[in-house]
Amino acid sequence: MKKTFLTFITLLGITATGIAQDNAIGIRLNENNGFGAEITFQRDLSDDNRIEANLGFKNQGYTRYGNYKYDQREIKLTALYHWVFDIKDGFKWFVGPGAGIGSWSASSYYNSNNGRYEDKTGIYLIVAGNGGIEYNFDFPLRLAVDLRPELYISSEYKDITDRGFGPNVGVSARYCF
Repeated sequence: MKKTFLTFITLLGITATGIAQDNAIGIRLNENNGFGAEITFQRDLSDDNRIEANLGFKNQGYTRYGNYKYDQREIKLTALYHWVFDIKDGFKWFVGPGAGIGSWSASSYYNSNNGRYEDKTGIYLIVAGNGGIEYNFDFPLRLAVDLRPELYISSEYKDITDRGFGPNVGVSARYCF
């Protein structure tokens, strides 16, 4: 009975480990015209490719000279496709295209004799590339560093970014299951 039970548990563990690596969920911290965070999900389609979805948030602001205040908020959803290549001993590199959509709002307040308050909001589309390196541990953790150049398509969003381009650099930690 003990041998049967141990054999069953061993087979269950081997099966669960094989299945357990198809998904990964975690957080990605990035710098792209301001610090942001993303909830990230990856789904392996095979050993060589996968899809990734990210829901990102950013809220930044600053005050200059004591009388000028600026505040910008963003939320965006991106989808990426990755080709994944083995390097050695858990290290892999990946590259692929992506696309997304985002919403932004910005406000500024200038406090002088004729105080001025201005709000702008909008929606933008994203065309992206993505490439990076990752390490997969023997336990269910994946760490990555990546570069995701993003091109923003919008009539006004380019006014508050670097002419409609953002070099999104990020680090991520994901739990694999």
